[in-house]
Amino acid sequence: MGIAGNLHRRLEQHVVRRDSSVVTGASAVGVKIELVRYIDWWTAEVFHDDDARHAAELVAFDVLDPALRSRGRPRQTALELAADAGFVEQVRALLAAQPEGRLILPTLASLSERIRTLEERLTRLEQIGTEAPGG
Repeated sequence: MGIAGNLHRRLEQHVVRRDSSVVTGASAVGVKIELVRYIDWWTAEVFHDDDARHAAELVAFDVLDPALRSRGRPRQTALELAADAGFVEQVRALLAAQPEGRLILPTLASLSERIRTLEERLTRLEQIGTEAPGG
């Protein structure tokens, strides 16, 4: 995983296309994406700056202790910011608060149930269409 840049593209790569090295098994450590149940996120004005976002990622590694960490090398300015006590406190406070959003990923069982329900609805609609006058 690289340093956080375009997070939408990164999530698409890991969760939707599932073609990243950590998902496909091409790296030494990986993620079984089918076991991931949800993805939380926090937003803050400070994340609009690349160096601050990278520095916040470094602080988040200490706070959240993820199994996987970025393999990218942060710029010196991000490293300096991640060492700033005020910045660290700001990011820690943000991460201690409730996430701004949560994406709940469907399980295979829930997807199967949704397909079953849609098939039943489609069958009922087809029946209605054949029962209608002139249909």
